[in-house]
This record gives sequence, C-alpha cells and structure tokens, in this order.
Amino acid sequence: MNFGYLLRTLRICAGLSLRELARTIDVSPTYLSLIENGKQPPPSASRIARIEQVLEVPAGYLLSIARGLDPAILSFIQDMPEALDFLTAVKERGIKPADLSELAAFVTTQGGDKLRQVLQSATLPAPEPKPAAKSSCGAYIWPYLDEELVFDFTAVREKEGFLQDAVHRICQHCNGASEESILAELLKREKIASTGIGHGIAVPHAYVSGIERLVVAFARIPRGLDFHAIDGEPVHMVLVLAGPRSAKNLHLLLLARIARLVRNRSFCQRVLSAATPREIVDIFRNAEAASP
Repeated sequence: MNFGYLLRTLRICAGLSLRELARTIDVSPTYLSLIENGKQPPPSASRIARIEQVLEVPAGYLLSIARGLDPAILSFIQDMPEALDFLTAVKERGIKPADLSELAAFVTTQGGDKLRQVLQSATLPAPEPKPAAKSSCGAYIWPYLDEELVFDFTAVREKEGFLQDAVHRICQHCNGASEESILAELLKREKIASTGIGHGIAVPHAYVSGIERLVVAFARIPRGLDFHAIDGEPVHMVLVLAGPRSAKNLHLLLLARIARLVRNRSFCQRVLSAATPREIVDIFRNAEAASP
C-alpha cells in the first residue's frame, strides 16, 4: 500500500485541499505534497494521529499502513484475537498460499456452518461456540459488487445526470432507500470537492438514513465523463457507495483497496475491456486475491 497515494485519496474524499490539510497539521504544502507523491516517507506517528483526526479516520488506521501492516488485517486481529492462533498454525505447519486460497474460496461460497460440518465429519473436535465477531472482509470490494449494479453508462456526458442514473439503480436494488436523499448527499459532497481521485476513476459516496447496509454500484463510462478529477483527466470508471453512517469505517477500507487496485494499469485495462458484468466481478475478485 502506497501511504502517500492513500493519504491523497482520503484527503480528496474528505473535501480538503492540500493547503488546508497542511495548515491544519502544521506542515508546509510542499512537504505534504512530497509525502503524497511518495518522495518523502510518512510523517511522525504524532502527525499521522493528527491527520487521522482531521480526516475522521479510525485511530491507528493510517499508522498501520505507514508501518506496512494492512489495516484490514489489523482490524481483524483486534476483533478476533483467535486469528493469531490460526496464523501461527499456518506458519508452523508450512501451509502453502494455494491451500489458503482454497480455504478462503470454500468459506466464501459455503459459509462457516459448512466448514464446521466438514471439520466435525473429519473427527476433529468441534470448536467452542464463540460470540460473533465483526467481519473485516469489507476490505475487499468484490463481495459488494452485484451484477445488477455493474453497468455501462453512455446516456449523458455530465456528472449530475450520471449520479441520478446510478442512484436510481441503487434504490431499485435497496428497499427503503430515498433517491432524493442519496442524490442530494452525493451532489453536496461533489460541490465541496470532486471525488475523482485520478487514474480515470471516481468514488462518490453518501451516508444517509433509510439504508441498512453499504451498497456499491460500479459503472464504466466508455466515452469518459468530466468529474473535475484531481488530475484533470476524464473518468472512465466510477464506484458509487451509499450506506448508513455506521459504514464509514468500511468505506475507508474500500477506499484503501480502490487506491491500490487502480494504480495497476493492467487491472484497469482488463476491467474496461471486459465483456459482461460477471467478468468484471471476477476481475475484481482475482485481482484482490492476488493482492491481499
């Protein structure tokens, strides 16, 4: 994970200019720019803590990235300390990456109950029942991509029209969600600063009442759309996120994942040339599996 690029992504999505953030954390814009461009290492732990406060990022989130630890792993271990027992066993038994990939695929498709059945049938002692832990799988985008919300957009060439179309699709998919509320929140956010984070991608997002879970819509825009992105280039891929305020931390994890994926030109080219929504979801899943 590139700390500087993620910092820039989060700053843009928070609607702060480089100068505003620099002034708030008491550094020069030039110094902050060098950090965001990867030409300077991450700042001190105390300054990173201040950045987390300003960007309303969970404490320790950016620090974990600066120290090379994926925040999703940190969050998962904090929520489920027993994961350390599993990781220790993996190391001691010499489990191979392919084995872990198969296990992950099995759990994703079959679920925990099926895994417990398999373990019990293998005469292994049944695990003690434990309170349900909060999942950290939200660091992966592909589980949130529903084929019905993966689409190409060619109707109009202005931002508001696109957002109206995307919100309409989301609300048809989610009972109880208000098109007016979501669209108003998205437009309000875009007026503060564009969510076009560069590399041809934008990540507009809204936190509203009346929606129970985070919903993600993904659109390709073959002709491009002027999103007033940070690099001035047209946007060809847009991830629209809508959810309750309780999903804010999850949204940050998804932003971290997006920031990593879109820096890979091969990934972007595969997505843009995919023939079907199913193929797009598969590209996301395979890319994220290869870069956990």
